[in-house]
Amino acid sequence: MRSELLRASVALRRLGIDQRGATAVVFAVAATAVLGLAGLATEGGTWYLEKRHGQNAADAAAIAGVLALSARQDVTTSATKAAALTGDTNGLAVTTGFFNAATKAFTSPASPVSSANAVKAVVSTSSAPLFSALFLSGNVTISESAVAALAATGPVCMLAGAGGMSFGGSTSISTSGCTLASNRSGSSSISGASASHVGANASLVAAGGCSGCTGLTTAPLTYQPLTPLPDGLIQIEQLTMPVPNIGGVKCNTGSKTSSQPVVFDSALKVNCNGLSLTGNFDLNLSPGTYIFYNSGISLNNGRLHCDTCTGIGSSGVTIILTGSPAGSIGTIDIKGNVTVTLKAPATSSYSSPAFDGVLFYVDKNAPSSNTVNLTGDSSSIYAGAMYFPGSSVTFIGNSGVNAPTCSEMVGYSMNFTGNSNFDISGCSAQNVAQTRTVRLAQ
Repeated sequence: MRSELLRASVALRRLGIDQRGATAVVFAVAATAVLGLAGLATEGGTWYLEKRHGQNAADAAAIAGVLALSARQDVTTSATKAAALTGDTNGLAVTTGFFNAATKAFTSPASPVSSANAVKAVVSTSSAPLFSALFLSGNVTISESAVAALAATGPVCMLAGAGGMSFGGSTSISTSGCTLASNRSGSSSISGASASHVGANASLVAAGGCSGCTGLTTAPLTYQPLTPLPDGLIQIEQLTMPVPNIGGVKCNTGSKTSSQPVVFDSALKVNCNGLSLTGNFDLNLSPGTYIFYNSGISLNNGRLHCDTCTGIGSSGVTIILTGSPAGSIGTIDIKGNVTVTLKAPATSSYSSPAFDGVLFYVDKNAPSSNTVNLTGDSSSIYAGAMYFPGSSVTFIGNSGVNAPTCSEMVGYSMNFTGNSNFDISGCSAQNVAQTRTVRLAQ
C-alpha cells in the first residue's frame, strides 16, 4: 500500500514538471483568438466594400435625382435607376430639399417642393454578423449618404441648342467672364474645342459630351442639365408668331442698288423684298425695328451702320426675320468684307420688354436648314442680343466687338471658323442665359 502511494506521488511530480505537449495547448488557445481576429478582419473588409458600394450608389442616385429635378421628372424613379446601375439599391431613400453652400447644410421640407435645388440619397444595407457576433448583438447596418445640388455657375455669352457647338480651323474665341454652352445631348454636344480655339477666360458647359476637346485651360463641364434660355428670348417666343401681323402694312417693293439707299415704306419698316447689296455699298440705318417678312439679308463688300444709334441706350436697331410658312423665313449672309456697326436699343419702341436690347432675331419657327452667316471685318460691332433659336449659325473670318458692350448669341447650332470677341458686360440682365451644373455637395 505504501509503495503504491509512493509510485503515485512520483508520477504526479513527473506530470507536474513534464512540458511535453505544452506548445499544443498554448497553440490551441491562441489559435482561437487568431482565427477570431482573422475572421473579424475579413468581415471588416466586407463591411468596407459594402460602404464603398453604398457610397457609389448614393452618389449616383443623388446626381441622377438632381438631373431629374431640373428636368421636372420623377426624382425617386431616376435616382433608383441610377443606383441600380451600380448594383446596389438596398434601403435607398431619396429626399429633395435645399442645400446651403455656405453652411454645407441640407434642409428637407416636410413635403417635396418644386423650388428645391438639392437631392439627398441614403443607401443602407443590413447583414448578419459572423465572427463579429462574438462582440455584437443583432445585424450590422451600413449606411452611406450623398447630397447633390443644382447651382447656377455663371452667365452665358453663346448658347447652342439641339444642333450643338463646333470649332474648326484657326478659330479663336475671346470672351470676358462668360460661358460657352451647348444644349445638344450625346457625346458631341461640343466638338473640336482646344486651347487655341477657346481663350483661358472662357469655360465650356455641355448637356452632353465634349468630343475632340483637348488642351483646354479649364476642363469642360459635361453632361449637365439643359442650360436655361435668356428671359428675353422666352418673352419673344411667347409672342404670337410670325411677327408682326402685316395685314394692310405696305412692304418695300421698290428697286434698290448698291448706290441707292434702301427705303422701308412703313412706320414698322417692313420689307418683303429682301436686302441684297454688293459693290462697296454704304447703308446707314435710322434707329428702329426692321422686319423682313419672307425675305432675307445678303451683304457683300460694303458698310452697314447706324450713325445715330447710341447703342444699348435710348436708340438702336432691331432686325427681325419672320414669315409664313416657316420654310419661307429668310436667311442672313454677311460676308467678311462688310463692316458692320449696329447697336440695339435698351428699350424697344416696337415691343417692350421682349425686344429690349435685341439686335437680331430670326423667328423660332425657322427650320434648322435656315442659315445665319455673320462675319464682318475685325472692326465690326454687333452690340446686342442675337437670337436665332431655330437657325444654324456660322462665324467665318474675323468679327469683333468693342468692349464693354453686349454680344450675346443663341442659335440652334453654332459653328466657329473665324476669330470673334464676345463680351456681355453691357447686356441687359434679361438677355443673358445662366448655366446650371450638378455637383456633389457633401
